[in-house]
Amino acid sequence: MKRMTRLLGTLVAASLLLSGCAAIEADTQYQGLGLERHKGSVGSGALYMVQDDGTVVRYGGGTYYLSYAGKGGEEVFQLPGLENIVGIEVGASHALAQDREGCIWAWGSNKYNPLGFQVEKRVEKPKRFESVCNIKDFDAESYYSMALFENNTVKVWGREIPDEVQGIPFEFGDKIKKVFVGSLFFAISEDGDVYAWGSSGQYPIFSSGRREQWTPELLDIPCSVKSVDYPPGAVFVCDNGDVYVFGDNGAGALGNGELTPVRQIKKHPYLEDIEKIEGGSIRIAKTTSGKFLGWGDQIIAPIEASNQGYILKPELLYPPQGAIDFFSNTHSIFFILKDGRVAELIPEEHWFWPYKYMLEDYHFKFYTH
Repeated sequence: MKRMTRLLGTLVAASLLLSGCAAIEADTQYQGLGLERHKGSVGSGALYMVQDDGTVVRYGGGTYYLSYAGKGGEEVFQLPGLENIVGIEVGASHALAQDREGCIWAWGSNKYNPLGFQVEKRVEKPKRFESVCNIKDFDAESYYSMALFENNTVKVWGREIPDEVQGIPFEFGDKIKKVFVGSLFFAISEDGDVYAWGSSGQYPIFSSGRREQWTPELLDIPCSVKSVDYPPGAVFVCDNGDVYVFGDNGAGALGNGELTPVRQIKKHPYLEDIEKIEGGSIRIAKTTSGKFLGWGDQIIAPIEASNQGYILKPELLYPPQGAIDFFSNTHSIFFILKDGRVAELIPEEHWFWPYKYMLEDYHFKFYTH
């Protein structure tokens, strides 16, 4: 089995530093809106990070859909038109940002209706939408958008959402504090209870056994949950550091030592004292003591090319010295360093290139703003 832990700890990065640049304090917490988790977001090869002054900087070239903000060759670029921003989330081809007044700015492709609060097929530059204000929390993933309003209602937009619920308020008896979106939608109450609705695919999470349900259902998770990572499979991180998992486990995405699906919500057999989990088919976790773990499909490639090299149990990772945080999705992993640099994990070309890349051998690319 190929190991994803052969990080280049001896890589010398000092020569890559740019003089005169202010450090990014990656652990800065914004006051008042509870948007700490929206400090950064990864989308299709680029990291978008909110700076202390309310601007947004992109690290990496990004995609065509969001490429208005600088040419592809500009690897560190401040997005024009965005100021006073406190949080950002990026999907496959669209992005959402929230300003300090609680309103959503959005741009990108609307092909699958993730920007269903407007009629344009494509929003070229960030645009403030007055119909999506008074926001308490929000999320964007793949071709979906989700917003939690101050009146405790939740709205969702995106691909294959029935017309009768597209952009229609969902109401809750409990006070909701966070929302998470995929093809399934999750809402977490102030007490850490989790509600789910939407399409759960092959492994239904609902008590009815239905694969699709558009009435939020309270899940039976025996802990106070603070975050959800989905898909593939659902990973629930608890306030006490425990982790619970459910659903699709292809390529070992749940990290429980198996490849078979988990058909009932279960406590993770290996993970504890966990602060944060992000990723997809390759998942990264940060412990409360500041260690980093990784597991899943280490081949960054189309599914048909991915048939071996799975990491079934969490392995200790060794990111560049000074790593204090990370942001990742299926195809991109970025570490935030204490000195303000951003380190992108770059897989080396495998002999099957361009069909797949291996995380067996890789290096880090450093960005400084």
